[in-house]
Amino acid sequence: MSDELKPCPFCGGSAIHTQGLEPFSDNHFIDCAVCGVSTKIFNSARSAIAAWNHRAIPPTGDAAGKDSVDAERYRFLRTTAIRVQAKTHGHPHWLFGGFEMRGATFDDALDAAIASLTKTQS
Repeated sequence: MSDELKPCPFCGGSAIHTQGLEPFSDNHFIDCAVCGVSTKIFNSARSAIAAWNHRAIPPTGDAAGKDSVDAERYRFLRTTAIRVQAKTHGHPHWLFGGFEMRGATFDDALDAAIASLTKTQS
């Protein structure tokens, strides 16, 4: 087994191994330096690294496409550090940072926000 840590499975960020201090020096866990997701506490570095590096079998077909879209949405929400808030005035509105988007569903509004931000960055 390699002691090399894979990137975060959720955001792609760097992983950090942490070992507890006395009297908890046999406590080990891995967490992401970007989004903060973490493993549970293990009694060895080897076990913590193995748990962190374990990945689910990638989905195929339509499920793979949906997972890819969901991953892109998650990255957008995490990397732009935006505040998302739902409000209603007869139809759904969502606030993404400083701008408002409308959509029949949250996913529609999120896609519109991503497209709008992509246009402004181009």
